[in-house]
Amino acid sequence: PPVLPIIGWSYNGGGGELEKIHPATYLLIALLPLTMIYDWRFRIQAMRLLLEPSFVLFIFASLATAAYAILVKQVSAAPFVDTFFSTILVATFTLALPRSAIEQLRTLIDFTILVNVVLIFIEFVTQRGFILGSNEGFGPMRWTGLLGLPLTAAQIFAVYSLITFISSPVRLSGPGPFRMFFSLLALVSCLLTGGRTSIALL
Repeated sequence: PPVLPIIGWSYNGGGGELEKIHPATYLLIALLPLTMIYDWRFRIQAMRLLLEPSFVLFIFASLATAAYAILVKQVSAAPFVDTFFSTILVATFTLALPRSAIEQLRTLIDFTILVNVVLIFIEFVTQRGFILGSNEGFGPMRWTGLLGLPLTAAQIFAVYSLITFISSPVRLSGPGPFRMFFSLLALVSCLLTGGRTSIALL
């Protein structure tokens, strides 16, 4: 959120209805047809998934809830696009992508977490936010890296650590030990975001 006004995107209010939708949602919308064109295996699995009754029922329930809120309660459509629609897209990607692509995504997430952990430690040492103005009003010991807000950073780090601890096999070779080390660093970084609740619950 602190970065978007810098690039002229009024995500936090003041802009049009289309600007209330997060750019990441637009990215997901663009990636779906591109991935279908690029990978025939994904295209087949995605089409098969979209015909499964349980998934169709999930989509119908999401659309019905959004339609009721928008048409009856007269609320903005943007939150439902950001939540329900992006959830449908993420579920499609997760269930239809081949295992190799999921493993590549996991590596990318590891790298992203590591970069943000390093940035937060640099912010802590220099006592200066990496993104201009991103730590204004957050108080001391509340650093964010590239993750926007302190509580958002704390939640991402805590969820990453929890998932890594649960899913990583106990072995001394391969990427397992490195991922466990990254998760420990992410756990420590929760303290630097000021997210005491996230780390306590974890």
